[in-house]
Order: sequence, then C-alpha cells, then structure tokens
Amino acid sequence: MSGPVEIAAQAELATLPEALRASTLAAGVLNLACRLDAEPSDRDAVGLARELRMALTDLHRLAGGDAEQEAIVAKFRNPSLGH
Repeated sequence: MSGPVEIAAQAELATLPEALRASTLAAGVLNLACRLDAEPSDRDAVGLARELRMALTDLHRLAGGDAEQEAIVAKFRNPSLGH
C-alpha cells in the first residue's frame, strides 16, 4: 500500500515526460518517498526529504520546468521558519 509521500511523488512524476518517468532518477524519487512513508527517525527523515527535493528539482530542470514549477520548488528550498 502506498503512503502519502509516495502517492504525491507518483502524481508529480506523472507530469513529467515519459523518458524522465522511466529514468533511474525517477525510480530513486519513488524509493525515497517509500522510505519517508515508513516513518524514519527525525534525523533520517530530514536527509531523505532533502534528497527527495533535490531529485525532484533535477527532474524538473531536465524537463525544462516552467516558472511556476520553479516558484513552487523555491518555496520548499527556503521555507519560512516562523509559523
């Protein structure tokens, strides 16, 4: 059964060209998402989330991501620490 992070990753990958969806980088995204859904320790989750963000950013760059995608990625790259 897929968890919420894997489902979100699959949905995001579905927006990419077929060649990128079939890439090892995309497979890595799904692996990282599954590992995050397994509720790792906080320390491990931070590293997994960072790697997932970087891999998705790379995939969007390879796909020629548009300005809207870049703005979304930028929000995750520099999140507001104040709530």
